[in-house]
Amino acid sequence: MKEFVSAKIEKLLELFPVVSHLSRKKFVISFLLSMISKGSVQCSKLAQQLNSAVQTRSNERRIQSFFKEAVLDEQEVAHLLSVFLPFGKVDLCLDRTEWDFGLCQVNILCLSVYCQGIGIPLYIELLDNQSGNSNTAQRIDLLEKAIGLLGKSRITSVIADREFIGQQWIEYLLANGIGLFLRLPKSARFQVNGVERQATELLQTRNSCRLDNINVYGITGLSVAMEKITDEKTKTTDYLIVITNRMSYQAIRTYKRRWSIEVMFKKFKTDGFNLEATHIRQLFKLKKLLLLVCIAFALCLHTGFYCNHHLKKIPLKKHGYKQYSFFRVGLDYLQEILFKTDQLKWKRWHDLTDQFIHLAYIKMLTTK
Repeated sequence: MKEFVSAKIEKLLELFPVVSHLSRKKFVISFLLSMISKGSVQCSKLAQQLNSAVQTRSNERRIQSFFKEAVLDEQEVAHLLSVFLPFGKVDLCLDRTEWDFGLCQVNILCLSVYCQGIGIPLYIELLDNQSGNSNTAQRIDLLEKAIGLLGKSRITSVIADREFIGQQWIEYLLANGIGLFLRLPKSARFQVNGVERQATELLQTRNSCRLDNINVYGITGLSVAMEKITDEKTKTTDYLIVITNRMSYQAIRTYKRRWSIEVMFKKFKTDGFNLEATHIRQLFKLKKLLLLVCIAFALCLHTGFYCNHHLKKIPLKKHGYKQYSFFRVGLDYLQEILFKTDQLKWKRWHDLTDQFIHLAYIKMLTTK
C-alpha cells in the first residue's frame, strides 16, 4: 500500500520539481509519508519508517545528508502549495511564530491563504534576529513573491496583527491596490476631523465604534473599527482596533480571518507534526524541514476537505464548531491508508490524488 501511495505522490511531484535529482525526489516522498505516518518531524522516529529495507541508523544518515546537501526550490514548493488554494480571489494572512530549543531561537515569518477557517502556507522566511519582529523589507519581499505567483488582481487583502504596522508598509499595500486589515495597539492615535485622539478616548464608555475617513501614520482616507474585549475569567479588558482601506463595517469581520494562520501553526506544532520537537538547529536545514512540513500539511488538509465533502460530513458540536478539524480528519485518513490494506480506501486515495493532479494541470495554466 505504501508503494502505491508513493507512486501517486511521485506523479504529483513530477509537475513541481521541488528537488532536481530522482534520488532526492524519492527521499522527499518517503519523508513526507513518514511524517504523516508518525505525526512527527523527529528524525529518530522518521528513520524507523523511512525505508524498512535498511537499518534505522542508515536511514538517520540519509536524513542528515539530505538536510545538509539537498537544495529545495522554494518557488516550486509555492507552486505546489498553490494547487491546494481555493479558486478565485483570496485573503492573505501574515504572522510570525517562534520557539526556543536550548540556545537556538526559531523565528518564522509566514504568509498564508485563508481557506475555510484555516490557513494554507504559501511562503515562509526564517528570521535571524533574536526573536524580533520582521522589518518592512521582509514583509514586502514575501508579498512580492505572492503577487508574482497569484497575480495582484487575485489578492483581495492582507490581514495582520499589531506587530505588522508602519507607514511604509501601509503605503506599499495602498500603492498596489491591496486591501489591508491591520490591528493596531490601544496606544494608537488617529486624526478625526483634524483633531488627534487616542483610540481609547474615542471609545470612552461605548463597547464599539466605527469611523471612516481618518488619518493614521500620516495617511488619510482610512477607516477604523474598535471593540472592547472583556475576558470573563480574568475580568480584564483589551481593545480590538482594526484599520482598513475598505469601509469600517468590514474591518473586524474580515480581521477575524487572521485566526486561520494561528490554527495552521498549531497543526504544525502541538496538534499535528510536533515541529517544536525537532533537534535541527541550523536555519538553512530548518528551512528545508519547514517546506516539507508545509507540503505534508497541505496534503492532509485537502484530504480532510475531500473526506468531509465526499465521504462523511464532520459532525458539529453543540456550540456549532466541528468535532474534528479538516486537518485531523485528513491526517487520520492518510494514516489508515498507509497502515491498512483496505481496497476501498486504496481506490479513494487513487481518486483523490487524481484530483490533485488534474487540479495541478489546471492551475499550472494560470500560474506558470
